[in-house]
Amino acid sequence: VGVDITDHERLVLSRDLQRGAGANWGVSSAIAASGRGYRAVVYNSLLYVLTFSDNTAESRLWRYDVGTDGWTRITSLDGMNVAARSVSVYDGKFFVGGSAVGTNTGRLIYGSGALGSWTVVTNPSGLSATSMVSALRSFQQKLYVAYAYRIFRMKDDQTWDGNTVFYKANSSSESNGITSMEVHLGFLYMLSFNGHVHRTDG
Repeated sequence: VGVDITDHERLVLSRDLQRGAGANWGVSSAIAASGRGYRAVVYNSLLYVLTFSDNTAESRLWRYDVGTDGWTRITSLDGMNVAARSVSVYDGKFFVGGSAVGTNTGRLIYGSGALGSWTVVTNPSGLSATSMVSALRSFQQKLYVAYAYRIFRMKDDQTWDGNTVFYKANSSSESNGITSMEVHLGFLYMLSFNGHVHRTDG
């Protein structure tokens, strides 16, 4: 979090999120060893940080509060049975995707407003039990959802755009699951776990 151009603060993530001190960034070694990192996202002009755990534990969500210069954990996410792999803001809603805890079965949920409650999205039909949500990205008024190498598109009424998969990243290529997506110059770029890049104009 930048304070000004000459002095910057740092954040330390341990069992709870807190403001750190000193010159170097640090993450609890236990969390770093067992988890898969963190993701920051701005929603309704507020900064949120989501922990990406392995699939043996639920992810946790925090909000940065400017007035107190501290962090508040969003406990409504507890019990939603999601080990997160991706997060995205789409159509005024906060989406979290990953797997159900202890499995590789895809899990996609969303909240809105103060994030006091969450809604579970029904997965597209025909997915295997190992198709976790591995990436999310808003593009051209739709939410692109990667279930491993299969890409589906969601409309703003939280229903799927069509009855079949929009794109399969492993078709005519050696790509495996999609791990991230980014928009650039009118295209949606998709990166696979094994380093292949795909793109679409929607």
